[in-house]
Amino acid sequence: MCPKAREEIMLLNRRTLILVGLAVAAVSGCSAEPGVELLTGTAAHVAQNLDNPLAKVVAAASQRIGWRLLAQGDHTENQLVSPASVCAALALVGLGAAGDSATSLDELFGMSSEDRATGIGALRAGLADYASLPESVDAKNPPEKPVINLASRLLICSDVQPRSAFLDAIRKHLDASVEKVKNPDAQASLDAWAKKNTAGLIENSGIQVDQATALVVQDALLFASRWETQFRSDDAPLAFTTGSGETVELKALSDSFSARAASGQGWQAVRLPYDDNLAMDVILPERGTHPRSWDAQVLEETHEKLGLAAKGNVEVTMPPADLAVKRNLKEEFVRLGVDLDHLDGIFDGARANQAVQQVRLQVNAKGTVGAALTEVGIPMSAPADPPTTLVVDRPYVMRVLDVRTGWPLFLAVVSNPTAK
Repeated sequence: MCPKAREEIMLLNRRTLILVGLAVAAVSGCSAEPGVELLTGTAAHVAQNLDNPLAKVVAAASQRIGWRLLAQGDHTENQLVSPASVCAALALVGLGAAGDSATSLDELFGMSSEDRATGIGALRAGLADYASLPESVDAKNPPEKPVINLASRLLICSDVQPRSAFLDAIRKHLDASVEKVKNPDAQASLDAWAKKNTAGLIENSGIQVDQATALVVQDALLFASRWETQFRSDDAPLAFTTGSGETVELKALSDSFSARAASGQGWQAVRLPYDDNLAMDVILPERGTHPRSWDAQVLEETHEKLGLAAKGNVEVTMPPADLAVKRNLKEEFVRLGVDLDHLDGIFDGARANQAVQQVRLQVNAKGTVGAALTEVGIPMSAPADPPTTLVVDRPYVMRVLDVRTGWPLFLAVVSNPTAK
């Protein structure tokens, strides 16, 4: 190798690539901030739809991955993750994975990089009818029609040139835009994009740009919706037994609904709709069992049985929720056997050294608002009879999902609804 080529590779290995996934309660659009140059690639986006069989396969994989992340926590703390955001970010990164990284991601999802990216594209296409970008979202008064918006971009803030094959792949499968900005302007651009595409729910990017930052990938999903039928009471008394065994008294949401409900071995659940396609599942284990003892098969069973259940009258009493969790995904990925040290398909020497997700989920009598910010940093170099009553008075699971595919936008285990 000639000295000049070696010097160029060493320079690349000192650069930093940041990949960011945002999942929130309202989204997105093409950014055009001052100083941002919009670039066009050579590949055309290949449109997908929910008829693609990979959609349900990736939806199921997303739920398994999200549950494996949640299961790493202890029984006393609330846990929250956006499987949709984590898996969209991994799908994008995976298009540039090589060697052990490619193998570990293929094993995690149970499919190849192109298949999982195609599946994510199909799942996103299924939500296109909800696309909207409000300036703000009020959790106390969510929109009557569900808002879900998705956007991806690659922001180049150095002289690094990602491989053409990688740029073509993210354009083809995920319709990510490619933009360029001067390094000193990158932080402001990231912050502005994050704020705009989350309707102000996330005001700033979690990325700290320095002179070594080569490029940033941002991926956003945002959700906000009113219940199809709102709770009429938000002050019902409830004694809740926490994951640590304490009893806390709180004011709960309560009402009677015409809804799908189901039960199985060790659980009962109800599906509270936002509309015909979107819902929250509230899944309650039998007394004495914490939901973190379940494996992902229980979640799949609840989805299947709720989908088959007929609507009936169900009385629901459950806590409101205002959850905020920050996860060190880098450590959690290692425990899942995920190797992100070989991303040479993006550029030579690329590897991940940061991975973080911040998630916010607010649930009240009127509806639901959720936000998630996922960041990855890469330095160069026949159903049972439904219950008639569901009193959520012990640790439980909430799942916001597209009921057509089972794709979970948010998964939460609530051990103590009074914890801040």
